[in-house]
Amino acid sequence: MRIATPCLVCTNKLFNAKTFNILPKMFVLHVGQHKMQISHKVDVEMNQQLYTYKLRGLIYFGDFHFTSQFVSENGGIWYHDGIETDRRCNFKGNLSDMENDALLYSQGRQVCSVIYALE
Repeated sequence: MRIATPCLVCTNKLFNAKTFNILPKMFVLHVGQHKMQISHKVDVEMNQQLYTYKLRGLIYFGDFHFTSQFVSENGGIWYHDGIETDRRCNFKGNLSDMENDALLYSQGRQVCSVIYALE
C-alpha cells in the first residue's frame, strides 16, 4: 500500500510502505498531539490500482476522557460523548463546511486518531 496523496501543508509526497495481502476496509491513523491538516480523503495504490478512503471518524482526547465525531456518507459530522450525550449523537455540521481547526479540536479536546474507510 502506498499513500499517493501529497501532504497538504508542505506538498511533499507522503510515502508509508505497508504490505497487505488484502486491502483493508478501514484504517486508523494515530496523530498524537500533532497539529496537522486532516485530509477528507486518502488515495492508496495497491497492485497498480488506486483506491480512495474517506474520512469517517475522529477520536479526541482531553481531561482523561475520549470523545468522537463520525462522518456520515453524506458528509454530516456527528459528535458523541458517552458522558455528555449518552447514546445520542449531536449534529455539528457538514464536512465540506468545516475548517481544519474545527476537525482538530472538539469541545476543548484535541484529535488523537482519525479513521478512514474504503469508498
